[in-house]
Amino acid sequence: AITLRMIPVEGVFQKIERVVRETAQQLGKTVRVERRGDEVSLDKLVIEGMFEPLIHIARNAVDHGIEAPEARRAAGKDPVGWIHISAENTASGVTITFADDG
Repeated sequence: AITLRMIPVEGVFQKIERVVRETAQQLGKTVRVERRGDEVSLDKLVIEGMFEPLIHIARNAVDHGIEAPEARRAAGKDPVGWIHISAENTASGVTITFADDG
């Protein structure tokens, strides 16, 4: 029998948050991360397979999705950008949602 090694997505979300902070700092942007669903669990192999694509999405969101603070101010937005990451159990499995306010 195959034993599923279920682990919470919290560890991946923490790493994504760190990448967002580092990328934002390199680009001179200020970005906050909001996480939901840290307790949702997935098989370890699934999480490992998702890790690199999620990191890529995080970097792109900061680089291309979130404007520089001056541009955000000029557009009437808060100079601090937001990235929302969530995991949710659904009827078909787990849904990971990634959004930015850029």
